[in-house]
Amino acid sequence: MVHITQGDHEGNAVIVSWITPDEQGSNTILYWTDNSKFKTSANGIILTYKNFKYTSGYIHHCAIKNLAFDSKYYYEVGIGNTTLQFWFVTPPRAGPDVPYTFGLISEDLGQTYDSDRTLTHHELSAIKGQTLLYVGDFSYADDYPFHDNVK
Repeated sequence: MVHITQGDHEGNAVIVSWITPDEQGSNTILYWTDNSKFKTSANGIILTYKNFKYTSGYIHHCAIKNLAFDSKYYYEVGIGNTTLQFWFVTPPRAGPDVPYTFGLISEDLGQTYDSDRTLTHHELSAIKGQTLLYVGDFSYADDYPFHDNVK
């Protein structure tokens, strides 16, 4: 699962976070715009933690800074044949007459089939949020394959 968060107060940075469960992997992200001929790299940090019987996977956090406003960026996480590619759009420069629409999910989403239904409902909504404000967590997935680090 890959998460992306606004990385500064102005809107021209993001923080990309992801977990690799078994191997540390790379802490580098490659990113580029639609019209770019070259990919730029950003290096992040990798953390782990333990809590009683639970041992986390390798948690990656990588900041991508100095992005252009209102621009589409593509990015890759991973190494070699195991890379994943995603995209995001930076917000427009803030101003008093700049419209911006938020989508909202305010529940503990979990990691279940119902979670997928909630996200699909948001994606198919007639009013599209330019940014999704998610107030909740991904816990409470009892009896699902990755609950409590049981694999």
